[in-house]
Amino acid sequence: MATADDYESIKALIHEYCYRIDAGDLVGVGELFADAELGASVHPSRLRGAVEAQHNYDGVVIYDDGTPHTMHCVSNITVRIDDAVFVNNHPLAGAETFTFEVFFRPDPGGAAEQRWFHLSTRDPNTGQDTDTRIMFEIRVIGGEWCLEALVNTPKGYQPLIDRSLLHPLGVWHHVAMVYDGKELRSYVNGILEQKGALEFSPEDPGHSSVGVRINRMYYFKGAVRQARFTRRALAPADFLKL
Repeated sequence: MATADDYESIKALIHEYCYRIDAGDLVGVGELFADAELGASVHPSRLRGAVEAQHNYDGVVIYDDGTPHTMHCVSNITVRIDDAVFVNNHPLAGAETFTFEVFFRPDPGGAAEQRWFHLSTRDPNTGQDTDTRIMFEIRVIGGEWCLEALVNTPKGYQPLIDRSLLHPLGVWHHVAMVYDGKELRSYVNGILEQKGALEFSPEDPGHSSVGVRINRMYYFKGAVRQARFTRRALAPADFLKL
């Protein structure tokens, strides 16, 4: 997780970036990203390393004095670090029934849509992600949040969400989804919220992400403390306790 030193390092990086680009030092700008990936709207893929990062500035006009005639003014920098964990394992691959539980704390200031725990199946031939998934999401509405528990398999799709069932941000909660072979159910703090019939086919092996969707979109703001995966349908009395 991010520390205070991480925040200060990023602030220093931003100041140094402004100094180098105003000085026309585009090679130096590239070197700032030597150990990083850089996303840019003008490039279809992420840029890796100093040389590729420098190419992001190929269109910058450098005048006779060696500068681009820019002057960046930077003050009161606020840094938001998007943390995520990627695990090369799908813990419910092959399960015919399951219970998926998590302790988490969604914090204020996050995006309206946050897809924060994703179990993804990979195509065995290509290694690419498929649309088959088990996922926890939240929607932030008026300073509170509601849960979406979603399962998608080749046989069936079931998203469970009720935007009227809202919960406070900034405190710890227990969420669970349970599949008993016929019905998918979602719970918040041990209370049943939604349920729906689901024709389910066991998912193939894959990988998982915590804190963001597997494609690094829809980041979560908050904390995730513990997850448990059980290959049978548990009753709420058997859930993990806060």
